[in-house]
Amino acid sequence: MRRQLLGAALLGAALLLSPVASAEFYRWVDAAGRLHVTDDLSQVPDSIRARVEAAAAERPAESPGSLPNWNQIPKPGGAASANAPPEAADAREPSEPKRYVIPVRRAGLELAVTALLDGRVNAVFKVDTGASINTVPRSVVDELGIQIDEGTPVTVVVGIGGKPMLVPVVELREVRLGDAVVERVEAAVLETMSYGLLGMPFFNHFRVETDPARGRLTLEEVDLGSVEGVYGGYPEEYWRARFRMLRAQLEKIDAYRARLPGEFGELHARLDSAERYWRDQYETLELRASRDGVPRTWRE
Repeated sequence: MRRQLLGAALLGAALLLSPVASAEFYRWVDAAGRLHVTDDLSQVPDSIRARVEAAAAERPAESPGSLPNWNQIPKPGGAASANAPPEAADAREPSEPKRYVIPVRRAGLELAVTALLDGRVNAVFKVDTGASINTVPRSVVDELGIQIDEGTPVTVVVGIGGKPMLVPVVELREVRLGDAVVERVEAAVLETMSYGLLGMPFFNHFRVETDPARGRLTLEEVDLGSVEGVYGGYPEEYWRARFRMLRAQLEKIDAYRARLPGEFGELHARLDSAERYWRDQYETLELRASRDGVPRTWRE
């Protein structure tokens, strides 16, 4: 055995160091993964001789001292491809989810951020990751040129002192915090506020970490490729948050209607319109969830 190994080593050295390449060498790898090289075709096993001859015929002439092209050495079970990439090239490291660090400032006991809306208007928002809906000042909506009329959907928000209010709902084309962007964000429009509230409809796209002491908010995009049980392109936390938000809107409308005297017919009509809007949103979400196979427990 030691003589065989020594002979193979000497043959390999001769191949690499030979000043001429007058003879044709045949190379193959056996079932055990061992490399064989010979200049005698009769030494090549009958089962792979035809492939070895074909590989030798297709191989370009090698200059003296050049290394063999390992992609052209026939492997057990099939002819080698000269263009086949190494197997290790197929193994790719999973990409890290994107993280965004957003500067924040204190606004009393809360945190405030500046967001860019629709790519052109900056607005101040307080951060409330548990809020079921975003809010935006009417002045900002007017600056964006978003029209509010009788056909604009409405919802109920609870104002200062616990008083419910019926307010319009608009869709912002884009909300950007630093480099973190969420498209098509719903927001209730408030007439009396000079700042907005950024809540769950924005933050449910991220894992959120707040660090008031250092004045920063860290958002990490949900890496859908690494989350087990992704349905319709979204993980569990998205589906739960979206269903929870829509149910909260319908519950607020019911509570407001129960407190509203019957003679306020116009307000009742607006509540009916709001209920139709949010119920349509809820039913659409149910259809999406059913189509994408979202577990029933995620919708509760």
